[in-house]
Amino acid sequence: MTLPSLWERTNTTPPGTAQMAAQATDPVTTGSVRRPAPASEAPPAQGGLPIPQADWDAAKAKLMEALADRADTPSVPWDNPQSGMSGTVTAMQRASGANGQTCRDFLGSAIKDGKEVWFDGRACRTVGPWAVVELRPWRRT
Repeated sequence: MTLPSLWERTNTTPPGTAQMAAQATDPVTTGSVRRPAPASEAPPAQGGLPIPQADWDAAKAKLMEALADRADTPSVPWDNPQSGMSGTVTAMQRASGANGQTCRDFLGSAIKDGKEVWFDGRACRTVGPWAVVELRPWRRT
């Protein structure tokens, strides 16, 4: 024998039910959920990079190595001796992208003078080399 719930016994609507129904069709993305970027989206312009261009070039070279590894790879260290910045990049899970692309998310760190910066993004490819399609500063929540 099952007993009716409190809401059935009192013939009232549970709190938040109307809000949940509205949220089901709400296109807003929360901070915990990231929509995949369109394949045509390019990484931010040089001024929008989370780290200086020369350091991003050094990190990106190691990122391409990590992405080329078919297995999920551990963090790969990178460094730029000219600036003194170093860090790691980690290629994460594979996902399907638009138009039959294979995509991988990545997470990176950059450290200089005891200060660290984190960034994340997504790289995709169909055939040939990987291309970074998203790059943004990563903030811990």
